[in-house]
Amino acid sequence: MNRQSLAAGPLVAVIAGFGIAACGGSSTGTPTPTPTPTPASINNAGGSFCSQAAADAAQLRALSTGLATSPGAVPTLESFKHLISSVDQAIDSLDSAAPSEIASDFHAVRAAYDQLNTQVQSATTLQQIGTAASSLSAPALKTSLTNVGNYFNNTCHLGATSTTTT
Repeated sequence: MNRQSLAAGPLVAVIAGFGIAACGGSSTGTPTPTPTPTPASINNAGGSFCSQAAADAAQLRALSTGLATSPGAVPTLESFKHLISSVDQAIDSLDSAAPSEIASDFHAVRAAYDQLNTQVQSATTLQQIGTAASSLSAPALKTSLTNVGNYFNNTCHLGATSTTTT
């Protein structure tokens, strides 16, 4: 197995783990479409924060699906740099609007992604990007990521998936 493909896996997981770039989905059975949240489908409790998060999620989802040119292909270094920069910009734009319930967790996530983005932009290999992404595995940050992800799922409804009944 190629070293570059080993490095790419953790980074995709980090982006998906944050909950912005890869919201929703199903891993069993027939794939069900994941709705793109719209301002009308977002709980008013989250207000403009959730509306902006939904817009960012749609943009980042489009970027993340374009990482590899074909199934099984290894994304390029530049495509990862662009995606991480875009994720970092989305987090930065949401930080000042984060609701008080998650403000301290969101600030922690922002600081971690700012640091990650700095390291990623100076990386010359996918392995270096994978190593930089490992910094997001710290237990305290995992707690913040979970809290922010839960807010996105439960208040903003960004992780909701559609279900079909027969």
